[in-house]
Amino acid sequence: VVVIGIDTADLDRVERLVGAGRMPRLAALRAAGLCGRVAPWPPGFFDMVWPSFNTGRPLAEHGWYYGKLWRPGRMRLEMRRPDWLPQEPFWARLDPNGYRVGLVDVPFAPVPDGRFSGVYINGWQCHDGTIAHIAPAGLEHDITARFGRPMQPRLDPFGPQSAARLRAIRDGAIDATAQIT
Repeated sequence: VVVIGIDTADLDRVERLVGAGRMPRLAALRAAGLCGRVAPWPPGFFDMVWPSFNTGRPLAEHGWYYGKLWRPGRMRLEMRRPDWLPQEPFWARLDPNGYRVGLVDVPFAPVPDGRFSGVYINGWQCHDGTIAHIAPAGLEHDITARFGRPMQPRLDPFGPQSAARLRAIRDGAIDATAQIT
């Protein structure tokens, strides 16, 4: 099973490009499998799509509605951590049954535990300060030796941007996409 999530894309444009023959690999994958759109529930909780996908559970069960959560006891935003908002992804239930799992840039995916059987590359090209985690041991070294250090800046720039800076951000995102591909 291969799941490809095209996040933050204009899906109508993707459909036009596929239909015009400009994305032949994606067209071939779609022809051989299933394709659909995922929407957040409740509407407006866009970051919630991934925790719901990862766990196979709705928001009311996993309780994670954004990548950074308000911690009232500490009066600050914090990244979700497994010790105070645990998340069991559906693939954790596959591992004991002999399935190997490959995960590449699945947003908000939890770091796998020692039972994980497969490849996990997450946050390597992430722009929102998420810490990169790569498994098995040694894979990050191999990736860096073959493809170089990640091209995506670790943090999005905040505040007003010049046209030149916006072009540089766009060019960096294109380069990072080519590198992770």
